[in-house]
Amino acid sequence: VASFIGVVRDLNDGDRVATLTLEHYPGMTEKSLEGIVADAKSRWEIFDALVVHRVGALAPLDQIVLVVVT
Repeated sequence: VASFIGVVRDLNDGDRVATLTLEHYPGMTEKSLEGIVADAKSRWEIFDALVVHRVGALAPLDQIVLVVVT
């Protein structure tokens, strides 16, 4: 089992980040993430994978993405 938790950075190109707002297109976003998982499954022996990506207003150091692969 491998996992990754990504967080919102507090700096971008040397400038402080106060907030980050992520927007998405429902249906399109999920399809894109499913494509990434399918590509990984075709390249490696993966039993299953889970990707959870947040949207909306986030603050620095908030968790933004979770990826778990078995």
